[in-house]
Amino acid sequence: MDKSYPVGLHVGESTAINFGACVLTHDYPRRLHLDTWIGKECQIGAHSIIMPG
Repeated sequence: MDKSYPVGLHVGESTAINFGACVLTHDYPRRLHLDTWIGKECQIGAHSIIMPG
């Protein structure tokens, strides 16, 4: 989980984020901090990368 903008991470109920997954809420090259939404009852696979926004 991204620790640079933790209030921007929104995860729905009954969602599983598996080991090694990376969920981002920032884009340093563009100097952005964005809200990242993951719906309810989602399965995020191992070693996935969820981009900001």
